[in-house]
Amino acid sequence: MEISNGQSPMIIGGTADLVQINSIDLPVGSSIYRLKAAALPGPGETVAKLIEHFSSFSFDIKEKGAFLEKGACYVIPMDINLSLTSDFAGVFSPKSSTGREDVLVRVLCDGQGSYDQTPRGYCGPLYLEVTPLSFNVRVTPKLALTQMRIRDRLEALSNQEIALLHSKCGIVRDKNGVSLPTGELDLAEQGLYMHVDLDRPIIGFEARENPRDEVYLNAKGTLRWNSFWRRLTRDDCLGGELILSPGRFYLLATKERIVVPPDICAELMVYDLQSGDFRSHYAGFFDGGFGLEADGTHGVLEVRVRDVPFRIRHGQRICKMVFERPDRVPSVYYGQGTGSHYVSSDPCLAKHYAEWNTAWVT
Repeated sequence: MEISNGQSPMIIGGTADLVQINSIDLPVGSSIYRLKAAALPGPGETVAKLIEHFSSFSFDIKEKGAFLEKGACYVIPMDINLSLTSDFAGVFSPKSSTGREDVLVRVLCDGQGSYDQTPRGYCGPLYLEVTPLSFNVRVTPKLALTQMRIRDRLEALSNQEIALLHSKCGIVRDKNGVSLPTGELDLAEQGLYMHVDLDRPIIGFEARENPRDEVYLNAKGTLRWNSFWRRLTRDDCLGGELILSPGRFYLLATKERIVVPPDICAELMVYDLQSGDFRSHYAGFFDGGFGLEADGTHGVLEVRVRDVPFRIRHGQRICKMVFERPDRVPSVYYGQGTGSHYVSSDPCLAKHYAEWNTAWVT
């Protein structure tokens, strides 16, 4: 598959089912390389050279899938080549279901010393670095684990524009789906702060250590969630506080319900590295129309603490959402006949589980 752009980005070669509202799903190729260490290419260095230097062994993705071991680092050449003009660059984010399984995926490209972005005008192959952190997983041919947006620039909406957008569309709602007064928005610099919700009967989930089963990343509604997750309730909080253990993985939810209007798209950002040594999310892209049919949808937070136990409080700032306008308004929006899974008001587990859409609330 090739993605190129002439006067504007366009898709070449039978990829319509991979095109989402404001992003493109990127399928993996057929070969996997297990690496001795993760690495980024230096100036003028290709990812193929990195693979040659660090690869322990390689194997193919068969129809029944390929097994990826928890804690191991792999690189998969993607079934895609980019051909961008000098005005455009690619940016990448894990798909929601990938992030919710604690599978760390990051895109590499030749000569780029940072993850999840290409230089402007990049022409060449893409590679996906994959590290399952909580569970052993299985990947299948052509599986999409990450997404791409093609940008000529990032012009995030200003605080004034966000406030005006909220007054028209109610982009931030309370737990009942009622639009917050504009004066109660927690505005950041070109964005909105989101806050963690620890005041609900089920506050989230903690990944189990060393489950016997493996996660089939192409599965839909077949796995048992309690084989992989321990449910967290209000009883796990003391005085509205939760202690997160280092090296463990948690799914939590935002206090807010979010609505992204059809003519807008959004992205979650780490808002302040000085606020704590933890990661609040993996998947970051929100397409236009997210939450629209449910009077707002709670965001799912994919949280991992690093070196020491860390306390979080109910209502604590946890991440920042920025908004931007696409060049063109899509003809459909997220959840409108697209087969999207995360369209209810409540937070959800990944779509791989039989009770993915109810385990958080029953």
